Amino acid sequence: MGPSPSFRRRSAVPVDLVLIVLLAASLAAAALPGAAAAEPTEANATTRHYVAPAIEVPLRTGQDTTYRIIALVPNGTPVEVLEEGDKWVRVRLPSGKEGWMPSRFVTTERPLRDVLTEVERERDRLGRRLKEERTLNAALKEELAKARKALAEAEKARDQAQKAYKTLAEDAKDVVALKNAYDESQSEVQKLRQRVAILEQKNQQLERDRFVSYFLAGGGVLLVGWLLGALGGRRKRRSRLEL
Repeated sequence: MGPSPSFRRRSAVPVDLVLIVLLAASLAAAALPGAAAAEPTEANATTRHYVAPAIEVPLRTGQDTTYRIIALVPNGTPVEVLEEGDKWVRVRLPSGKEGWMPSRFVTTERPLRDVLTEVERERDRLGRRLKEERTLNAALKEELAKARKALAEAEKARDQAQKAYKTLAEDAKDVVALKNAYDESQSEVQKLRQRVAILEQKNQQLERDRFVSYFLAGGGVLLVGWLLGALGGRRKRRSRLEL
């Protein structure tokens, strides 16, 4: 069960502040020089310097407040240190203008606004990444659900196949006996077919013989009738002659 909305509202601000402080501290630590060195008369041009937090720092033509002000530099402005004195440094502004300002207003620490800007940029990047991760997570959950469904179907098919295999394994014991019975039945069928063919031939022969017998019997009857008729006619003629 997630935290209540009131807890989220109370905890959101401290978390952001902690994140900002941690990122600011890490960035500030990265910007600090690795080791302290003796102050040279000519500053290292590769080290980035900034105007320390103040309303505006006057840029003068010399190393004293009596010199003329040639510019008012806002805090956080990056400057290039050209020369370092006792309490003053000669710097070059991004516009190219050069002059002197108190060394206490020049620092190597990055301005807080730059740190905050970078923190906000990092926060936005993390927010976009979190959104992408959530989208990817949703897609993975959907894919996982499909995979689980496919797995369940595959397991069901496997169980059915295993059951069918067991049934076949049990029935396989009678396969040889069934094969022998089939072969015997097939042989018996062949024998019966041959016997049927022989009987059909005999039946056809009997039919032919019966037809011949009927034909001969009918012819004999006709012949006997003809003979009887002929003999009767002769007797009548003989009787007439005797009269």
